[in-house]
Amino acid sequence: MEDKAVKDASKAPAKRTTIVGEAKDAKLGAAVVSANGSVVYCIEMSEWPPNVLDKWVEVVGVLNRTDQFRARVDKDGAISQGTAGGDLLMRDVTYKIVAAPE
Repeated sequence: MEDKAVKDASKAPAKRTTIVGEAKDAKLGAAVVSANGSVVYCIEMSEWPPNVLDKWVEVVGVLNRTDQFRARVDKDGAISQGTAGGDLLMRDVTYKIVAAPE
């Protein structure tokens, strides 16, 4: 089950919201993985600082869903690197380390 904020990102224009999850690094940049597995990319951060990586964080920012990084197929059928699409991106992020859920 997706977080309510994640579901809302699919239905509405970008808005400021809060996501809680584990800080992970990914190809697209710093990511937050929620307890239920939703992944949100903090797209303006290339990675988490070492003292934050793998810790639980509360991230506040402008959340929206995009196909900007979706893999493309050319006329010959070659597939570019990319995601499946529908990626959740957060911009203008602030964060703090929080306690992990029990």
